[in-house]
This record gives sequence, structure tokens and C-alpha cells, in this order.
Amino acid sequence: MFKGNKSKKLAFFAAMALVGGTFAPYAYAADVTIDPAHPPVKNVPRPLTTGAAGGVGTGSADASGNTLTIENYDYENNGVYGGAALGTGNAEGNTLTIVNSNVLLGYGGAAWGGGNAKGNRLVFRSGNADVWMAGGFVGSEAGSAEGNSVTVYRGTTSHIYGGYSKKAKARGNVHKNEVVVHGGTIDGKIKGGVIDEVKSTGNVTENTVTINGGTLKDAVYGGAIEKSNSTGTAAGNRVTINGGTIKKNIIGGFVRGKGTLTGNIVTIAGGTIEGEVYAAFSSENSRSVLTNNVVNLGDGEHAAPVNVSKFVWVARGKYGATSSGNTLNVKTRAEADYVGGFEKLNFYFKEAIQPKLVLRKSTDLKIASLNDIGVYGSPQTKSGTLIERERGKIIIKDGIKSATITGDTAEMTLRLDSTEKKLDYTRLIFKGATVAESEGTDTWGGRSVIGNTTAKNSITIDSGTHTNIYGGWTSGSGSTAAAERRGNSTQNSVTVNGSADVSGTVYGGYTGVAGGKAERNSVTVEKNLAAHIVGGAAEGEASGNIVTIRANAGDVTGGASTGMASGNIVTLANAAVSSVTGGAGAATHNNTVNLAGGATVSGAVTGGTAADGTGNTLNVKGTNKARNIAGFQKIQFDAANVTAGAAMLELTGSAMTTLDKNAVDATGSTVRGGVTLLRNANGINLTGYTGGTLKTETDATTEKNISVHKTGSKITDIRYEGWQFAGVTSPVFDGADAYGGISKAGNTTTENCITIGSGTHTNIYGGWTSGVGSTAAAERRGDSTRNSVAISGSATVSGTVYGGYTDVTGGKATDNTVSLSDVTVTGSVTGGYGAVTNDNTVSLRNAKVTGMVTGGTAHGTGNTLAVSYGTRPTEIGDFDGIQKIRFDTESAPTRGAHPLLRLTAVGGDKNIAGMDLDFHRDGAAKKFAPGDKITLMENMSGRVTGSDHVTLQGTDGISRSYTFEVVSEGNALVGMVAQTRMTEQSKSPVETRTGASAFLNAGGDFAAGAGMDAAKKEAAHAAATPGAAPYGLWAGTGAGALRHNTGSHVDMRGWNIGLGWARANALRTGTLTFGPLIEYGRGSYDSYLDDGTHGSGRTSYLGTGLMAKYEMAAGRWIDGSLRIGRTRSDYRGVASYDTSNAYYAVHVGAGKEFRVRAADTVSAYVRYAYTHTAGTTAHLSSGETYDFDAVNSHRLRIGMRYTHGAAAYRQIYAGLAWEYEFDGDARAVVQGDSTPSPSLRGGSTLFEIGWRFTPKANSRLRCDLNLTGWQGKRQGVTGGLSINWAF
Repeated sequence: MFKGNKSKKLAFFAAMALVGGTFAPYAYAADVTIDPAHPPVKNVPRPLTTGAAGGVGTGSADASGNTLTIENYDYENNGVYGGAALGTGNAEGNTLTIVNSNVLLGYGGAAWGGGNAKGNRLVFRSGNADVWMAGGFVGSEAGSAEGNSVTVYRGTTSHIYGGYSKKAKARGNVHKNEVVVHGGTIDGKIKGGVIDEVKSTGNVTENTVTINGGTLKDAVYGGAIEKSNSTGTAAGNRVTINGGTIKKNIIGGFVRGKGTLTGNIVTIAGGTIEGEVYAAFSSENSRSVLTNNVVNLGDGEHAAPVNVSKFVWVARGKYGATSSGNTLNVKTRAEADYVGGFEKLNFYFKEAIQPKLVLRKSTDLKIASLNDIGVYGSPQTKSGTLIERERGKIIIKDGIKSATITGDTAEMTLRLDSTEKKLDYTRLIFKGATVAESEGTDTWGGRSVIGNTTAKNSITIDSGTHTNIYGGWTSGSGSTAAAERRGNSTQNSVTVNGSADVSGTVYGGYTGVAGGKAERNSVTVEKNLAAHIVGGAAEGEASGNIVTIRANAGDVTGGASTGMASGNIVTLANAAVSSVTGGAGAATHNNTVNLAGGATVSGAVTGGTAADGTGNTLNVKGTNKARNIAGFQKIQFDAANVTAGAAMLELTGSAMTTLDKNAVDATGSTVRGGVTLLRNANGINLTGYTGGTLKTETDATTEKNISVHKTGSKITDIRYEGWQFAGVTSPVFDGADAYGGISKAGNTTTENCITIGSGTHTNIYGGWTSGVGSTAAAERRGDSTRNSVAISGSATVSGTVYGGYTDVTGGKATDNTVSLSDVTVTGSVTGGYGAVTNDNTVSLRNAKVTGMVTGGTAHGTGNTLAVSYGTRPTEIGDFDGIQKIRFDTESAPTRGAHPLLRLTAVGGDKNIAGMDLDFHRDGAAKKFAPGDKITLMENMSGRVTGSDHVTLQGTDGISRSYTFEVVSEGNALVGMVAQTRMTEQSKSPVETRTGASAFLNAGGDFAAGAGMDAAKKEAAHAAATPGAAPYGLWAGTGAGALRHNTGSHVDMRGWNIGLGWARANALRTGTLTFGPLIEYGRGSYDSYLDDGTHGSGRTSYLGTGLMAKYEMAAGRWIDGSLRIGRTRSDYRGVASYDTSNAYYAVHVGAGKEFRVRAADTVSAYVRYAYTHTAGTTAHLSSGETYDFDAVNSHRLRIGMRYTHGAAAYRQIYAGLAWEYEFDGDARAVVQGDSTPSPSLRGGSTLFEIGWRFTPKANSRLRCDLNLTGWQGKRQGVTGGLSINWAF
């Protein structure tokens, strides 16, 4: 047993004595390294085996988390410990590492006196261990060893234990310990977990041993209970051999006496096995129970063969032991002398792994029944040998030497050959096949002849000649599979392409079993065939099958059954077939046929053959042909990308087609133009149809209609037409007609605006409403409103131009516009066509209309004919339905102008009595003078009557108004200027000037008031501060909203800021404070005239200046300022403009301060302020040029202020003042005529309150917050915040 000398033996027995002894209570290190530079400290004293521990726990203390590493050190007569608990504590999480060192024995962790050993590790990298090594050791009755491990890489060792319990009557368990050997030489036994003392009752469970390499000279155990008088269970222990040489036995679970062995597993995946193999072994008179133990020959992942030199026993027990459920799994080619001790024998096929069992010894192999053999996976070959004897026989105890058994993916017929030395098989794969197999001219993917369900087989046939092809083919009976796995053919698929030829039928799935189901199978055809195609065929039900046809074929059926055939799908694209049936059966529901474009069916397309079918759907894309259609409750067309006018499904048979009127539906974009969904020249019978559109779908701007078209009295076409009825900006051309928005379901056409500049046209519509059926709200149906058509350039029209058109009963055509410029219409022009026609406009310039110009066909109100002066007279045949004529002379000359409008086809006098005449002229044109004349209208076939005593009001831009006397002179209607005057609204653009001047005044008030106070205070503070700069910096901001009454009024809102430096110089008679400033302001305004005219805009200024204040004895003072800069303003109202001009301003003031009490003063003051805003010129968007005069403001203010506060910058104040503006007039001239002038002249009263403060004592920051209210010429509130900072 021992290789060393006598001292090594003594050391071993001393180590054994540790089970009953204790360590002395020493203090030990938690992390220790032993090497030549760091010799060990023997913290395990005599008389026990001396040794070194990474950490020691005494009493109830644990030894946890300690590490001991011994490297390049000879410690051969001593033990080493990762951690040792000497008392009742636990040894947990300790690690021992041995590198190129000699030791007597080693423990990852040891618990000697009652605790547990858990999670300890021993890593043996190289060296020599003479006696044993253990990952975790317990030496007490109650202690358990759990989760400990030993890993060996190289070197030489004796016994190895993952978890080790050695105490008589041990009741603790040894659980989930591990030994892994990668190399080296192991002279002793290896045990994943072991209980090794008498009368023990603990269990050894789920321990593992893995051998990857090395030479093992003794036995290997997954788990063991060693003493014959011990009881317990060895369960779930595992041994896995991947490599190395094992010279003696391999045992998964072992009990020497009476116990239970269950679920132990040995896997032989490699290595050299020279001993016997046992999954479970009970060796003495034990009456043990051995159940559900397993030996795996091969690991199922690698194809390398395994060879066991002797016997393989799955379960072996002596002297009355009982066994059941023990299994031998063959997962590769395996050889052994003999196999025994199993109740179940399984073979596992997996791709390249084709298992076979070869036995060498003459002992007969006895198998209770062929039904005890299981097969998993599918053999690659259709026949082969499972078991082969070199000597001896195979004995089938029940005498039945041939049987067909069902595996998980294949059924195999097993036959014992005549020599009784081979057990052969032939197989059929019924699940998961991917390679086709054949018999005669029939080909299949998955097949069963004993009634197993063929499932999930997928094959592609690209060559060869075949009669029938089956993705899955189920027939016969006799399967031992569960009932739910018998009789059906499901989820199989067949693809036919390449050069394959099929003369019979291609089935996705087929079952001939009574009541069987063919479900969710598929067939895809990608090459021309003469064969019939069936997705699924069954006696019981054929549902959910899919057929996809991309090449020519015969009859095509989704599902065929004598029972139900529902939910099948057939898709046909770019192919010709004989017929198409979604579902053929006694009950057919929810089948779908897809004609996806380019499909030609010489026979019928049928959704479901049963007369009472429901939910059968035909989906159509592209263009297709068929003889007829039947058995569909819904037909859905997708018109996307279909050419306008094309027929998506044309029926070529001689019979009429019958459909329910609600069966047809369509999707896809077909806004411009339409497509024919269904065409049958022999007629379409729509049950329940009484007229109108079949369906319409409306959103905010478009409609999609399904409508019928007749040839004679019978319906031959069902069309899908899409129209945009709102928001069209580009014309749609339909033959010679053009339109903007159109509705054929009665939706209101609105907000369409089209322009046509070329081409020859018959009729043109801005908006065109007709038909019924719209689902829109009532207020959005039937009308044609706010549409416009503009025609110019080389375009010609021979028919009628409509601004808006509706033929819906009661429809309104309102607010539509037709504009013609430099164009000829040989037909007529209508602003609005409908039952109600109001407020339509026809605008003409250099236009010629041969026929009638109609404002509104129902006459109505507010329909306008607008004629603009051009290079020649506008000519029209006549006009009607007009209530207002607007003449726009634009820039026509004041003398010698040609007529604006010439009537060429009235056929007599033209009476305009009761019409509203309006006149407008471009603001940039030369103004008319009283007595000037212009010919408004000329009638080539008579006089213009009805104008007696009529005066015409007109405007020149926005600024000048005219009064014309309208008279008939011969065949002409002439307007003569009787009066000219500036309009009231011409004042509105001038209000901007008063607003800008008032805003500059507000900036001056801020500078003279809060700004001056801030500068004075800051300069005084700077002068009084020792070492400070001689000046102070101040900043302030103000904001306000004021109404200025200008004869009308201007509401001004804005803010301004000021920034400056101030210095105080002491003079002989007083103190002079002075400094520069920078100012900026930004605001907005709204101006309102008495007639309601509204203008608005923004104004801003930026400038610089100087300010000064001289304070004398007895509280007297004078001050003044000079400011200069530039202001910018804009105006938006009846027209628009932008201006920029210079400004300058001065003020002077004087006052006196009276002290009332120590902390109270009253001051009185008078101030004069002058602001000059320079004149400028503005060009208005309406054409006029406004010459603005300078605005001069002269203001005088008299007031007083009361101030309370003893300490500077802790003061409140209030004041009252009166101010009068002596000027403030804003004037403008337009072509020599003055506009009305707003003025700021007048008096105002103000009341102010304020608070001066510093945020804290000795602060450099000082603030002045003030608020001022105004009443009188100026009304509102202003406020300000001044901020002063001392440098």
C-alpha cells in the first residue's frame, strides 16, 4: 500500500487518527503559500500527523475561504489542508493547490468534529500524493460532504475522493461532489463520493467522476457505500469516460451490503476500458434494489466507436437483489465481451452516428422480447444490423423473432436471422425525413405501413420519373405509438422542380387510415407537370394544407376528404392548370384560393365543393383568366400595380356567374382611373343587387368605389374605381377631359386647385361630384365647393370649363373660381353648376370665350364676373347668373384705354340692372382725376342698359377711393370719375410711425428715470468706496403695455434694456454725475382704426448716448441726456412693408428735493423731452409708395415723488406726474395726396411706485424695481428693473 519508508506509514496512521482526535487551538493564516522561499509552518501539531493548513477553526469556529498553495516543495511525510475545522465548525469554500510537490495526503477542506465540508476544492497540477486526496472530508456522524471537488492534471496519486465520510454510524450525506482527471497516474481508487465506515445510514447521491485522460490502475466509482453493514441509497451518481486508460472496473453506483441503487449512469465515450462496466453493483448478501440505472455506450454526439474489454452490466446484484427499469443505450458502434443486467435496450441514430452492438463471448444474449428494443432517430440506410454475435446466440425469450417497432422518427422491422447471431432491421422514416426514398415508381419523404403519423417530412424532387410523390404517406395498422401519434399525415412538404417528371399525383400528405387526418401539409410546384396536385388527402379530414403553383399542372386541390376539407390554401401565379379547388369534401369552410397574376385555369376555380360552405375566399392580384368560379362567399381583389383599365379576372366560359352582391371587395391604390375586377361577357348575376355602387370607401380626400357596368341590360363588369375628391393640385386627364377633384359616390369635391397651360381639351372641371353611396357625414356629401381652375398659355377648350360641378340632387356649387388668362375657350365657362350656386367667381384677363359665361347655374347670390385690364379687351359671348361685376383696371392709362369687356353674342341689348359693380386699380398706377373716363363694357349687338343713375365705387390700391358715374354711351358702358379721396384705411400703415415714436419715448423715459437714478446711485457708491474704480457700471431693463390714442389707437407692448458707466465728480458747488449709455428695445404693436381696420407689426431700436446730472446744495438738481441710433419697423395689415430710419432724442430737467423727516423726502421736478424720428419711404405690397414725414415729439412732464427709507438702497417711493405731448403727428403722402394722420398729441397722467434694495449687506449688487400706471392719451402700465454693479 505504501511506497515510502516506515515514517510514511506512521504518518498515515497518525492522519487516520484525526477522525477521533482534535487539533490544538492555534491561530492560523487564511491564505498560505509554501515554496522553497516560504517553508511551511506546522500548525497541525503532534501526536497527530503533522502538516500545514491554510486556515484552522477551533471550537465552534468555521474554517472558511482559506487557501493553501504548495509549489516545488518536498513535504512527503506531512498532510496539507486548504482549511481544517477542528471543533464543531464547518469547512467551507477552502482551496488546496498542489504544484510539483510531494505530500502524504491532502484535503481541500476537512471538518473533523461535527461540522460539514462544503464547496471545498483540491487542484492537483503535478507532484506526488502517497496516501489519498479528498475534496471534502467529514469525520463525524452528522457531518455531510457536499459540492466538493478534486481536479487532477498530472503527477502520481493514490486514492482520490470528491467527498469522503469516514465515521462509524455516519448519518450525514455525501452529495454532488466531483472528481475530474485530465491526466497523470492514479494508483488507487477514484470515488466521486463515498461513505466508508460501519453501520452508516447516510446517502451517496449525484456525485460525478469524469475521466478525460491519464492512466487509472484501480477501479472508478461514481458513488459508493463501502461497508456491508451500512444501509443507504446510492442514487444519481455518474461516471463519464472520455479518454485515458482504465485498467479495472467502472461502477456508477455501489453498495456492499443492503441498499438501493437507482438512477446511476455510466457513459463510455472514449478511452481504453480493460475492466468491466457496471451502472449499478451490489456485491454481497444484500437483497438490494437496483432500478432505472443506465449504461451509455457512446455519448450520442461523437461517432467514434467504443470498446469494452470485458462484460458490461447495467445492473448487477447478488444474493436476492431485485432490478427493474435498467437500460442499455447504444449510441455508436460498440464492442464488448457480453452485455447484461438490462430490461430495456435502446439504439440511437443521429445523422452520421449509426449504432451497432458487437459481442465477442460465447455466452448467449437473452432479450425478453423484441418489443423491449427501442430505436430513436432514423438509420441512414433502409436496412442493416443492430446486434451481431461473433460467438454464441441471440435468444428472444418470448419466441417471436420478427416484430415491427415504432421509434420516435422511424418504424423498424426487426428480424433474427437464421443463424440467430444477428438481429437485422429494415426501416421506414415517418418523421423528419429530408431525403426522398422510392419503391417502384412511387416516391415519398416519410412513410408508415403500420399507421404511424407521418409528420414534418420535407423533400425536394428535382429529377427522375415518378408516378406518385408523397411528402408523408400513412397506411396500415399495428403501431404501438400513442393514439395521438397514429393515423394522420401532418406538416409534410414536397417541392418539385428541376427535371423531375410526375405522371400521377403529388401529395403533400396522404393517409389511407380510416378517420385519419391530413393537415398542414404543403406542395410547391416550380416546373411544368402533367400531374394532379393535392395538398392533403385523407379519409377523415383534410384541412390547413397549402399548395403553391408556379408552373403548369393538372387539377389542383388544397385538401380532399370524404369528411371535412377546410382552411386549405391554393396559390397560383404565372401558371396554367386544369382546375383549382380549395377544399373538396362533405364540409368545406374557410378555404382560400389565391390567383396571384398570370394564372390561367381552363376549368373552374372552386372555393369549397359543399353547397353549405362558409368563409371560402378567392384572392385576386394582377390579371388572370378562368373558365368560371364557384363555391366562394368572398372575393377579394388587390388592385395595387394593376394597369388602369385592365381586367383582373376574366371568365371565359359560356355560363353566367352568380355571386352575392356583398361578396366582392377590393383594396389597393386606384385613385386615378379604375380597373375591371371581374369580367364575364355572358353576364354576372349579383343576388340582392338593386342598383348603385356595390361598395364605397371614403377617407378625408379619396374614395374607392366598386361599381357595376352593363352591356345592354346585363352586368358584364365589376369595376374598382378610385378618385380623389379633395386637395388635388395637378389636373387628371381622361381622354379629352380634365379634372381636379372627382367623386362618383357623391362626396363633396373641395379644395381642388388645378392649372392647365397647354393642350386641347373638351371639358375641364375643378371639382366634379356625381353619384350616391358615400359613407361620409351628411355635410361632406353632394356638393362642389372652393375649387379652382386656372387656364392660360396655349391651352384650348372646346366644351365647358366648370369651377365646381355637382349633379347630386340638392347639391351646392359654391365658392368656386375659374380664371382665364390669355386663352381661348370656344365653348362656355361656368363658375358653379348645381342646385344651389352662390359666391362663385369667373376671372378673365385677355381671354376669349365664344359661348356663355355663367357665374352660377341656379343664379343665387354673390356670383362674380371679374375682368382685368390686359393688352386687349376680354371677349365673351354673353354672361348669366352673375350678381356682381368687378372691373380691375390694373395699370390702364387714364386716357385712351380700350374696353375691359366686350360682349360678342348677346343678340340685342344687355341689361345689367340690379347688378353690383365694383372697381379696383393697382396702387402703383397713375391716379385718376375727376373727369377721366374708362370703357368698362362693350356690347357688339346692342346697348348696355340698366345703368341709369348708377354710381360705381372703386379703389386704387388701399389708399385712394373713386366714385364713378356709370353711363351708357352708344353700345358701351363707361365709367367717369366723379370724385377721388384718400381712404380711411390708408391711415393704418401710418400708425406704425406713431407706434415706433411712442416706443422710442418709452426708452427715453426709462433712461431719464430709472436709468438716471441707477447711474447716480452707482457713481456715488463707487466714489465713496476706498480703492474702488472712479466709475460704476449699471444695467436695467423695463417692460410695459400701453395704449396710445391717436385718433384711432395703437396698442404697444415691448421691453427695453440700458447699460452704462457713471462717474461722480465733486465740484465746488455740487456733484456732477455723468457717463455714456447703450440702449436697445424690442416690441410689437396692434393698430385699430375706427372702421375696424387692423394692422400689426414689430419695432425695435438700437442706440447710444450720454447722460448727466448736476446736484447742488439745498437739494436742487438739473439733468439731461442725448441719445442717437436707428429704429426698424414693419407693418402687416391691409398691405405690408418694412422700414428703417435714424432717430435722435434729448431731454433736460430740473428739480428740488425737500426733506420731510430724517428718512423721508419729497422731490418736485419738471422735464422736457424731444424725440426726432427721421422720414423715410416705403413701398407697399399693394403697389403704392408712401413718403413718410419725420415724426417729432415734444413732451413736457411736471411731477413729484415721495421717498421713504433711512438707509440707502432700502427705500420705497411713490410719485405722481402730468405729461403733455405737443406734437407727435405722423404724416404720409401718396402721389401727392396726404393720408389721414394719426397723432400722439395730448395729455396723460402717471402714477409710479418703486423699491430700491440690495440683496444683502455690503453687496456690490443694487436693484431698483418700479411700476408706472398711465391714464389719458397714454393708457396702461409700464415697469422696470435697474441693476447696478460696483467694480
